[in-house]
Amino acid sequence: MLSQLTCVNVDTASFLGLDQRDENIFSLPVTPDVCSGFGRVFGGCALAAGVYAMETVSGRRASWAVGQFISYAEPPEELIFRVDELASGGRTSQLRVVGSVGEREVIGIMGSVGSTSSSDSAVTETGVWVEPPTVASPLDCPERTYRTGPSTSISSRFEQRLAIGRMPDDPPVDDGRSALWCRLSNGVSPDAGLLAVLGDYVPFGAGQVLDVPVSSISLDNTIRFADLSPTEWVLLDIRIDNVTGGYAHGNVHLWTDGGVLLATASQTAQLRRWRS
Repeated sequence: MLSQLTCVNVDTASFLGLDQRDENIFSLPVTPDVCSGFGRVFGGCALAAGVYAMETVSGRRASWAVGQFISYAEPPEELIFRVDELASGGRTSQLRVVGSVGEREVIGIMGSVGSTSSSDSAVTETGVWVEPPTVASPLDCPERTYRTGPSTSISSRFEQRLAIGRMPDDPPVDDGRSALWCRLSNGVSPDAGLLAVLGDYVPFGAGQVLDVPVSSISLDNTIRFADLSPTEWVLLDIRIDNVTGGYAHGNVHLWTDGGVLLATASQTAQLRRWRS
């Protein structure tokens, strides 16, 4: 299933339009390209900007990051990210990032970045104890369909194909699991920040398991990085744990098109009945 095309290396900053203003200050113009279909900044894009900022300031690879969504940002606002290094050790740094529009805090991000150790106590063993679903190759899967069309939004910048799940008029899936193949429109191999964008798909999975059409607001998003191997297509393996009291909780395993685990994301989304 490995891609036959050469992937182009485009980083998060180029994809989002993120600009470094100062040593620890970054600016994200909020344009429709980084927004959801509802016209507000896509949570995964805000988290991605924070991950990129942490890696840039520290010079280390992101290990994990969690974002709490407090408010919103919409065009033509400018989202400013400030990075503070809370602690730095021989292998690991702990950082905090706050994304704001003026005095309005939009997202608070905590995370860790790290580097490989050559000390005698370093653990060099690796292993993966989750497995990707068995699915058809991307081009053998149908294109994802939308209730209102992706319009000009973050979704319009990805090619998406439904590997497991239902189309809008089909009955809901009964085991909580769905899957999407995703490829950036210019065929880039995602870095850590872009994987954070793709990790924001628990709301899609919630729509797959419910009888009634829903929209959602992300309350948080956590991503933990594994092996950042190059890949043209990313398989989003979405697993809804539960929907309770109007909230959905779930996980997304992100796989290369060759079955290598890239990252695992988890999320809570507040659900609302769909209003066209």
